[in-house]
Amino acid sequence: MNRTVVIFLGIILMITSPHCLPAKERFDIIRADQSSQQEIKSTPEKLYRAIDNYLLSVPAEIDSLIKACDYLIGQSSDTTTKSMIAGYLFNQFSTSGVMGYESVAIFIAKNYFLNSRLKWNGEGGLALLRLYAEFNENSLIGMSAPELQLSGADLRPLSLRGLTERYTIIYFFDDECPLCKERFGGLKEIAEQYRYLNLTIYAVFTRSDSAALSKFITDNFGSAGGAVESGWRFVFDPGSTSDFHKLYNVLKTPQMFLVDSEKKIIGRELDNKALKTLLDAEAEKIAYYYSQAEAFVPKYLEIFNLGDSADLKDAFTPLFERLTKESREMYNAVFYNIFEHLWVQDDQKTKDAAIYAAKNYILPYPSLWYDKKFLNERVPAVITRIESNRVGSEAPTIKLYNSKGRLVNLTGRRSPHTLLYFFNTGCAICKPFTFELKQIYPQLKKKRVRVVAIYTGDQKDELKEYIKAEKIPWEVFYSLDNNRIELFDKFEITNIPQTYILDKERKIVSKGAYPPEIKDTLL
Repeated sequence: MNRTVVIFLGIILMITSPHCLPAKERFDIIRADQSSQQEIKSTPEKLYRAIDNYLLSVPAEIDSLIKACDYLIGQSSDTTTKSMIAGYLFNQFSTSGVMGYESVAIFIAKNYFLNSRLKWNGEGGLALLRLYAEFNENSLIGMSAPELQLSGADLRPLSLRGLTERYTIIYFFDDECPLCKERFGGLKEIAEQYRYLNLTIYAVFTRSDSAALSKFITDNFGSAGGAVESGWRFVFDPGSTSDFHKLYNVLKTPQMFLVDSEKKIIGRELDNKALKTLLDAEAEKIAYYYSQAEAFVPKYLEIFNLGDSADLKDAFTPLFERLTKESREMYNAVFYNIFEHLWVQDDQKTKDAAIYAAKNYILPYPSLWYDKKFLNERVPAVITRIESNRVGSEAPTIKLYNSKGRLVNLTGRRSPHTLLYFFNTGCAICKPFTFELKQIYPQLKKKRVRVVAIYTGDQKDELKEYIKAEKIPWEVFYSLDNNRIELFDKFEITNIPQTYILDKERKIVSKGAYPPEIKDTLL
C-alpha cells in the first residue's frame, strides 16, 4: 500500500460519514498522506486522534456508538489496521468510566476479536478479553437483571424477582472488605432517604458464612426484622451455586446495581455518589409524571357527568386499560390524582365517584401499585370517612376535651339537634361566621339546639384567650395532640369553617351550612 489507511479513513469519513469531522481533524488526517504503513503502526497518534474527534460528533447513545464503531473499523481493508482501530475503541469504551459504555466494549470484543475476525493484540491476550466479556455481558444497562435465588441468614429462599418494589438496589458486599465498611453508612443513609420512592435493597453477602451474615445484620439493624423494616433483604449463597460473581461482575466488593420494577438494569457498578445521582434523576422523572397527571385529571373529568354510573365507566375504563398496558408509572400517577381530586370535593356525588374509582380501578390491583401505604391505608381510610360522613349516617365519635381539660362526650346531652362548628382561631372566614352565628344563637338556644364549637388547631393557650376575648356563648371543645390527626381523618374538615347538623340520634342532617342555612333548617 503506497498510502496509509489513515488517509483512506480520513477521506471516507469526510465524504460519507453522517457525522462529519471538523475541518482541523480532516486536515490532520490528510497530512498523514505521506506516512508509511509502518510509521502509522508505530506512531498511531494521528489515527487515534481522528477517531476520538469523530466519536465526539456521535450521540452518546449505545446504539449510535456501536454503529459508529462498525463504521470506523469498516473503513480499512487492512486487517492489521482494523485490529488497531477495534482495539483502540475497545480500550476507550471499556475504561471510559461512563456507565453503559461497557456494552460497546463487549460488542467490539464479541463481534471482532472473540470470533477470530480480527487479531487481538492487547495485554493479557484473548483470555483476559474473554474474561471481561463473560463477566460483563449478563448485566449491562438496559438488560433484564439475571435472576438470583439466594438464601437469607435463616436459610429461607429469597428470589430477586420476588421483590415487587419500584426500585431494587442489588448490593454485593463482604463484612471484611475495608471499602464496604467505609461506604456502608452512606449507603444506609441513601436507602432511608429514598424509601419514599418504594425502594428496597437486595444485599448479597459474598461469603458463605451465615453466622457472619447474622452478626452483621444484628450489629447494624438490631435484628433481621429490623433490617426488613428498613427495606434491606440480606441474602447469601450457602452452596456457591448461583454464579453471581460471573452474572454481575463481582470480581471485587462492593459492587452495586440499580434495577427498576421490571428488573431492568438502569445503573451498574455504582458508588454511593452515582447511586444518589441516579435516584435523584428517577425521583424527578416520577415527580414529572405526577405533575402531568395533576394537570390532566381535572380537565379530563370535566368531560363526564360524574353522577352517572355509565359516564363513570366511560371515564375510567378506557383510561385504565390504556395506562396499565403502556405505563404502570403513569397509571399510578393518574389514578392517584383521580382519587385525590374527587374525594376532596364538597359534592357527595363526586365523593361517590372517588369510591367508585377506588373500588374498581385501584384496590383490585395491588400488584400494580408502588405506594403500598396509599393503597392499603390512605384509600380505605378515605372511603371509610366518606361513607361515615354521608347525610343520614351516624356522626363519627372522637375523644374531645373542654376548656378545663376534662374529657367530654358529644352524646352526653340529648338535644333535638346538635350543631357542630369546626373552626380555628387563625381562620379569616371563621371570624365573620362566628359573628353571624352569635346573632342567631339565642334563638337556637330557645329551640334547644346544642351548639358545640370544635377547635381544629393545637394552641390551647391561644384558644382560652379567644374564648374570653370573643365572649363565646356556646361550648368549645378541642382534641389533644395525639388524636388531632384522628379528628381530620374522621370528619370532613379539610376546609373550615365546617358545620354538621345532627338530629337527636346523632345522625347527620346536613353539612357545610352557613348561618342563613342553619337558620332555615333549625328555626
